[in-house]
Amino acid sequence: KTLYIPLVKGKMEYIIRMEEEVKTLDDVVVTGYGNVAKGNYTGASTTVKIDDILMAGTSSIDQMLQGVVPGMLVMNRTGLVGASPKIRVRGTSTLLGSQEPVWVVDGVIQRDPQPFDSEDNTKFSVDADDIRQLAGNAISWLNPNDIETITVLKDASATAIYGSKAANGVIVIERKRVLNDKLRLSYNLDGALEVPDLRSYDYLNAKDKLEFERLAGLYNFSLLNDFEEYNRKKILISKGMDTDWMSKPLRSGYTINNSIGASGRGNGMTYRLNANVRTVKGVMQKDYRNTIGLNMFLSYHVDNKLTVSFQSSFSDLKWKESPYGKFSDYVVMNPYDSPYDEYGRLNKTLSWEMANPLYEAECGNYDKGSSRSFTNSLSFRWDVRPGLFVNGTGTIVTSKDRTEVFYSPESNVFKDATSRSEQGSLLIENEQYLKYEGRVVVNYAQNFGEDFLLTLHGGADIMKETTTTDGYTAYGFYKSSLHAPNFAAGFGEGKRPTGSEEISTSIGPFVNANFIVKNRYFVDGSFRRSGSSKFGDKNRFAPFWSVGAGWNIHNEEFATRFGWLNTFRLRYSYGVTGNVSFAPYQAVTTYFYNGENFYLHGIGAVPKTMGNRDLKWELTKAHNFGLNLDLWDDRISATFDYYVKTTDDVLIDMSVPPSVGEITVRNNLGQMRNKGFEFEVTALLVALEDWRFSLKVNGDHNKNEILGISNSLAKYNEEANADGSSAPKILYKEGESTS
Repeated sequence: KTLYIPLVKGKMEYIIRMEEEVKTLDDVVVTGYGNVAKGNYTGASTTVKIDDILMAGTSSIDQMLQGVVPGMLVMNRTGLVGASPKIRVRGTSTLLGSQEPVWVVDGVIQRDPQPFDSEDNTKFSVDADDIRQLAGNAISWLNPNDIETITVLKDASATAIYGSKAANGVIVIERKRVLNDKLRLSYNLDGALEVPDLRSYDYLNAKDKLEFERLAGLYNFSLLNDFEEYNRKKILISKGMDTDWMSKPLRSGYTINNSIGASGRGNGMTYRLNANVRTVKGVMQKDYRNTIGLNMFLSYHVDNKLTVSFQSSFSDLKWKESPYGKFSDYVVMNPYDSPYDEYGRLNKTLSWEMANPLYEAECGNYDKGSSRSFTNSLSFRWDVRPGLFVNGTGTIVTSKDRTEVFYSPESNVFKDATSRSEQGSLLIENEQYLKYEGRVVVNYAQNFGEDFLLTLHGGADIMKETTTTDGYTAYGFYKSSLHAPNFAAGFGEGKRPTGSEEISTSIGPFVNANFIVKNRYFVDGSFRRSGSSKFGDKNRFAPFWSVGAGWNIHNEEFATRFGWLNTFRLRYSYGVTGNVSFAPYQAVTTYFYNGENFYLHGIGAVPKTMGNRDLKWELTKAHNFGLNLDLWDDRISATFDYYVKTTDDVLIDMSVPPSVGEITVRNNLGQMRNKGFEFEVTALLVALEDWRFSLKVNGDHNKNEILGISNSLAKYNEEANADGSSAPKILYKEGESTS
């Protein structure tokens, strides 16, 4: 920061303290690998201040971003408390891998909870995706009050430096910096009340519903049973029976968030400590989501050239789903049915053999889990000389997740069970995760005269991930109160506990360059060569790159005559990014030992995954055309982008003869395209000394199209069409969207 020191005649010594210059959000774009001047940046990105979107009681950061960032879809998939929403940045670019964007917090890439293996979970209503939603996403642990900015990187120019992690977009979060020299204590308390509103549900009452069924021909009055059943319901309705099923499982929910912090700096040391406790109870009875978070940041300025920082984050999450099940179960109930019999006891089944969801809520079922994570990061910055500095980061991440789902032996889930040893079940899944990550970046900036500026960033990173899972499903419980594993009769016929260990490593050197001419014309480019152990030896490494160019028309001489024109920037970029967010060992044929296949010389091995040594990287090739406009001293600002993304070598299943031991093998046979546009217009309507009022409008349009599918997906489509159920089916067809 520039300081002006007045000179005093006769004074020979001055004490000068340098002050850090904090650039505004309008000056830079935070990429996670460094900060880039916004005025000479070809990438498509959107940056928001947390103060602009922070809402009291909002249960998650991603929900705060709903409707805020053009080109990013944030959609709730369920009404479960604390469930993570579906997030898509410029459409879907893969079928089998993760479709979620990458989250980066203070330069550290975050990990989404991995879906659990649900192969042994066929009797449960909960599936792997439900568990993932309840476990939260990569930033569920983060306290919104600690955040300074959120930057969404969208196109190849902005994300190519992330290589194989960038096809779905990147969301970079920067936490607040310490700017006060003195000790500062803070406490925040916020909350929200959530009241269910059922006014939009316009359903038939009991009388009209029974009449509708009669007109639909559901009763054959020539049959005595149908005649008696119809009249039984009619008598109940005449006595006032009209059950409001939708109100039965609901309550008023609330969120309470407490956070306390301490920060300051002095004598070369900068520190920040934060703790937060969040309690969320949803509108479904007896559910909850409790989170405890601890964060610590320490930075020490060793000398004029070296700064060392340490950052640590701990999160502990405990959640429980409502035993009342899903709200949709109550929506389909018939209003002429009572949940209770004449003695006040809950009915187990109702009309048309429908299970009573209130009975399920009281018979002892539960679905709960916990997640604990610990992140430690040590970093340094070495200022070699003016214009040249080196920074590096080493990170260790550990986490432990547990899910427990119990169904009482009295549950309707086991109404068809013929043996007591099959009634009652307990699913337990455990997962442990460990990640080591290191990164070194060399940063260089050099002016060539007054008209030229070159900026270079180059480095490499390395990462190793280990995921260990184990679990089982036990059957045969005699009472809902005796649900410990030792009370189970066994693991079910032909079933046993499961366990696995997945190890993956990656490495990649990268370089990024930006060249500016007279602050009018600028070009930039990125190159990264990523390597991953998830591929065979033929395709272990792949290049990812981008190039871009821009023109600051407002800095041209002919444009300076327009005093109302502050910014008029055109930009274009093209690049190739990738996606490697699928399970390891897809390129290697793996086996598991089956104790039932015991032979004279040992235990037989059965194929588990049919490997494909020729497996290649999914590559997304993206064009982006952009425009930035600021008018009348930034009173009106506008951004427009048009993009086309084509993903080649999409990973999908290919059918193989069952004689090889498997029915499918992963292969690069698909192709997909996303194209669309997005815009944002902001108008500062009132700007006074004490307050400001602005209006922002944004919108986007995306068209997703499958250009090619495999024979396995075609077979899946045939089987889905042949299914006689009334539930909606997902079909994959060429020329159509994934949704």
